Amino acid sequence: MKHETQIDLIELFFSNSEKNLLVCSPTEEIELFYFSVLKHFSKNKFNLLNATNIEDGVAIDFFSNNNLKCFYSKSADKISNFVNIDEKKIIFTDYKSFKKYKSVCASINGYLYEKDIEILITKKFLINNKDLIFFCKNEPALCFAEIQKFKINNKNYSADSVLKNQQNFILDIRSSFYNLKTNRKIKDLYEIIKKEAEYKKFNFLTY
Repeated sequence: MKHETQIDLIELFFSNSEKNLLVCSPTEEIELFYFSVLKHFSKNKFNLLNATNIEDGVAIDFFSNNNLKCFYSKSADKISNFVNIDEKKIIFTDYKSFKKYKSVCASINGYLYEKDIEILITKKFLINNKDLIFFCKNEPALCFAEIQKFKINNKNYSADSVLKNQQNFILDIRSSFYNLKTNRKIKDLYEIIKKEAEYKKFNFLTY
């Protein structure tokens, strides 16, 4: 099935027969952005699970046929093993391994994240606001949180630098969320989610 953009490719991946989606993630912030995009388009279709290394025998509960595993590795040999698993999956890796396997997998180049952010906002969420796009390009990990705040209160929206401390606070929460998600610390993860929810409840009122 043809696609026009990387965002289209991600959206189509959850409804087509493609087994592998390879994602090049240059930085943790960019990886968080693409994970958020994947989670957005997979909702109501798949439950994304983390399986960072199948050779470690990571214990995962498979009670649903809609589970879809995400693998993380910079090793070309491990990427090869992941690609050959006969199931639908997502593989995050660095640019070196990405170049090696992009021709055999549906592939997302994370270095094009700014273009993907603009397409996501303007084409998928149908929002045309230069300040929002500018903010999200500079803070990709916060893209979806910022889009939601914009949708709640878009009057006189401004991604002003005076909000930097608030942005850093949320970014710290998101980074903690990512680390806990990877390590499967469920109790701590729950506390982080509550903390972010409480903060965001009041944060949008600053606009």
